[in-house]
Amino acid sequence: MVASVLALVLVGLVVLAISIGSSGNKSGNGCVDVTISGPIGGEELHRCGAQARSLCASVEHPGGITGDPAKDVARECHKVGLPVG
Repeated sequence: MVASVLALVLVGLVVLAISIGSSGNKSGNGCVDVTISGPIGGEELHRCGAQARSLCASVEHPGGITGDPAKDVARECHKVGLPVG
């Protein structure tokens, strides 16, 4: 009984360590990473360099990102110092 409880705790710790160590992309170093809500669910946008500048420039422009998702994108653009709109 004690051995099975210890095994479950160990498995839990391993899962926690893996999830912390593989935390995905983040905004920084000229890259913008943001998850926005779309018509079918969430969409992760990860853009670097010219693509990141283009994404940030599209905020609140016709054909670009508007509404609540635009706020999320703008926040991440500001984090990396890219102009918005």
